Amino acid sequence: MPFASDSSSRVRISQIAKVPVRIVCTPGSNMLACTHEFLTAYANSHQGPQVGQRVSVAVYELFENAMSYGRISSDIVLELVETPNSLAVRVSNESIPARISMLAAHVSRVQAGAEATFVEEMKRSVMGGTPRAMLGLARVVFEAKMDLTLEIDGLLVCVTASSRVRT
Repeated sequence: MPFASDSSSRVRISQIAKVPVRIVCTPGSNMLACTHEFLTAYANSHQGPQVGQRVSVAVYELFENAMSYGRISSDIVLELVETPNSLAVRVSNESIPARISMLAAHVSRVQAGAEATFVEEMKRSVMGGTPRAMLGLARVVFEAKMDLTLEIDGLLVCVTASSRVRT
């Protein structure tokens, strides 16, 4: 947590996160387009078009990944999380061990070099073939300039894209 300093001591400041939007859906539902449109409009109206564009990329890519790679028998939870200084898109879903390992490796690659991963995945996307290009998370970090975190608890996966919105 952030700290504020006064002349005598350091005081812990609690940033209260709020979740103004929480969407729960099942894989295979046709929720991507309407959810993307709604959350983009919400971010545009509450934070302005620059933040709205970043949220738009994150919602689309994270939600689409959860729809494509999540377990068909479990829900997907998409949340918009706000603190006084940041806005985040958080998507949680269950997956299978092989896909979780693939995701963890890919997130590590993106975090180590977003631009290089973006370029490599863009080339794979254009060339087609297998394995399928994994461009989405690289777009979130490189294009949308958002930080990416991954939390894994058993089969539950939580991917968060966050960005500072105020200084």
